Amino acid sequence: VLTGYLMVDIPRPKAIAAAQNNVYLYADGSQLARVGEVNREIIPLERVPVPVRQAVLAAEDRDFYDSPEVDLTAMARATWNMLRGGGTQSGSTITQQYVKNYYLDQEQTITRKVKELFIAVKLGQEVSKDEILAGYLNTSYFGRDAYGVQAAAQAYYGKNAEELTTAEGAYLAALLNAPSAYDVAAGNGNRAAAVARWEYVLDGMVSEGWLG
Repeated sequence: VLTGYLMVDIPRPKAIAAAQNNVYLYADGSQLARVGEVNREIIPLERVPVPVRQAVLAAEDRDFYDSPEVDLTAMARATWNMLRGGGTQSGSTITQQYVKNYYLDQEQTITRKVKELFIAVKLGQEVSKDEILAGYLNTSYFGRDAYGVQAAAQAYYGKNAEELTTAEGAYLAALLNAPSAYDVAAGNGNRAAAVARWEYVLDGMVSEGWLG
């Protein structure tokens, strides 16, 4: 394990993961046009309302601020499932998901998961949890060609991220697990699954004491 840790360095980010579009505004601040290869606008964490951040944590990693960067138990379970030929499972913390989004590919292999593990541990030693969460929110895919929470807020609600309500944030958080499965506009069959996932996020916020 030590050898692997020493051999794996934090790589340069993928160009596509760091790319964003240029937003042109009218004098009143309303949007004129967006130009760029990737529909993403990187924003600081401060622009994301706290309830929206909490919704994402409730959906993806409720112990994010209090736990290690790597969940070895979940990873072992996911790896065993893959080796047995079962369906793929992430077994990943938000830090690991960010590493996959920003530095690695999406291939579900043992080699990639091992790299993800070591990079996540090293990253956690070099940057704060807030920086990791901001990176995750800016690199994740939400569906509708929207990368990052700001692009998602525009794509789904026609507003900026800082204007999102708790309910809207919970829906965007629900999408992270599988955008095509939970986008209610994609098909009638998605609505029941989307509502169930949305309620799961809200229930998680209540259980964590983030929502009364």
